[in-house]
Amino acid sequence: KETDQGLLIEDANNAVIKGNTIYHKDVTGVSIHRSQNASIANNVFTGIHRWFGIALVDSHNCTAIGNHLYNQSEAIFVQRTWDSHVVHNNIDSSFIGIVLRHGPGNNVIANNTVSACTHAGLWLDHTPFPNMFANNTIKHIGRFGCILSLASNAIVANNSFADFEVNWGENDALCTYNSYSNFIGNNYINGSSNGIIFLSSSNNTVGGNVVLNSEKGINLHYSSDNNTVTENMFANNSMNIVLDHSHNNTVRMNTFITFQRQGYDNGQNLWSYNY
Repeated sequence: KETDQGLLIEDANNAVIKGNTIYHKDVTGVSIHRSQNASIANNVFTGIHRWFGIALVDSHNCTAIGNHLYNQSEAIFVQRTWDSHVVHNNIDSSFIGIVLRHGPGNNVIANNTVSACTHAGLWLDHTPFPNMFANNTIKHIGRFGCILSLASNAIVANNSFADFEVNWGENDALCTYNSYSNFIGNNYINGSSNGIIFLSSSNNTVGGNVVLNSEKGINLHYSSDNNTVTENMFANNSMNIVLDHSHNNTVRMNTFITFQRQGYDNGQNLWSYNY
């Protein structure tokens, strides 16, 4: 029958898709729907900047590991899927690298390399459930290194965001929009327009990050309230911390290696023990 899926696996357990070369022109490369314990490993996916390379939908305990995906719309797409791992994949020249949408939870996105994506490297969208992005390398991105939109309870930690494509306009290494109760920690950010930017996002913790050679280090805008910004290090940024129309934030024990402008604040916030 006519389908928009290349290889489609539905309502199955323990499927293994391994060691294939998959060229998918007008369809998704591999789609796993309503399945458990699937493994997608060591495949090569080449598209034409349309559809997904790998899609995990309404599934549980699946793994995508060691795949190379090139020229995709959204290289790895995860929707309403739980307890799954997307690890050690290499993604090049796509629109979005890895995206989790609409209710996924307890997923681990780790040790992936995402390069030359025009829009975003990592994206978590519309979920209140915990997910983790850790130890990923994101480079040569056009707009967002990582974006959290309407997302809560995520951990974004120990990732590297560097070498942004400055000729494509303003870029954000890590952006949150209407997102709450997330932890953003120990990330390395080099050479972005905005290192970390919050838009209408509250009750988050930003700690232990290193932000270098960026226009603005950490920015809170549009009623981003009750956040904690602590123990971050800044060097060679035009402005280190911006609190714009945001209140009741705590900024403490941050280190400013160079002193262009430490910060700007037009709200009611607490600053203490910053050096």
